[in-house]
Amino acid sequence: MARSYSILIPIGILVLAWSTSSTPTAPSLEDQLQQLRKDFVQFKEVTNEKEATFEAELIELKTKDQQNSKIRELLANKINELEEKVAGLEAQLYQKIQQPVATSFVGASPNGVNELKHQPRSINGMPSSCGDLQMIGHTWNGLYSVMGLRAVATVYCDFNKPLGDPGFETRIGYTDTKSVPTYFYVQRESRYIYSGPMPFQIEQLNVGGFMDLPSGKFTASRPGTYFFSFTGVAAFPTSTTPKSYLVVSLSLNGVSVGIGEANVSNNAEDEYAQLSLQATLHMNAGDQVWLEILYASGGAYLHDDTRHYTHFNGWLLEEDISQPM
Repeated sequence: MARSYSILIPIGILVLAWSTSSTPTAPSLEDQLQQLRKDFVQFKEVTNEKEATFEAELIELKTKDQQNSKIRELLANKINELEEKVAGLEAQLYQKIQQPVATSFVGASPNGVNELKHQPRSINGMPSSCGDLQMIGHTWNGLYSVMGLRAVATVYCDFNKPLGDPGFETRIGYTDTKSVPTYFYVQRESRYIYSGPMPFQIEQLNVGGFMDLPSGKFTASRPGTYFFSFTGVAAFPTSTTPKSYLVVSLSLNGVSVGIGEANVSNNAEDEYAQLSLQATLHMNAGDQVWLEILYASGGAYLHDDTRHYTHFNGWLLEEDISQPM
């Protein structure tokens, strides 16, 4: 037993000496710096991946919104057509109700029916069909403008045919009617780097006066469909980051409805890139539209000078006349 203890003691001393000599030393500043660089590169890679994912999701949402807008427009047109047909049928029904009254006077004269047929009568509201036009005294065949559901419609009326005949009324199309002409074209002449609605400095056109340059906001005067277009130039200073970007948003009542983006990668010197966006929107009276920088990388800005690189214009495409003034 004493011999076994004498063997274990030297072994313990050797193990203690080895463990003491193998203890790692504290990392140097250079090692710490290299580790920080590795961590930074990994962080940038994760950030770039998330940014790419976010942009892809944003594009997908924008595409779905455009598809939904087209579906809503198609449904609105279908409703318009159906309601106009209903108005025409109501006019025909009214005319048929009046026919017994007309036939009761046939014996008054050889032309008694025709005379009563063309005798003007009142209707409730503005004429919306050839039947309404006939009621108020129109007898000449030709093209007429009548009130549609949301726009003024053009119809061809053949008053030689009976009211129920398919050729009595032929729909031709719609008349471009606007209670107030509305269109604008404005520009900037200096760089812009701020958030919030983008103001403008040059007014090339502002018919109707609904574009306010100091606030950068356009206000719809009448309900209807409007078109807007923007183009500008993004400036990017020299950068060591993998990607620089600038995104401009078109906002409707504070909600982004479309964006335009410009970006560059690994720009070793100052670079410029053009960005643009267009949108067709339905707006109610009092709705507002404006542009703003949604987000931008460090140092990026919207470039401009006296040559005018920034352009914003819009106009009323079609007014919805169904709503009261």
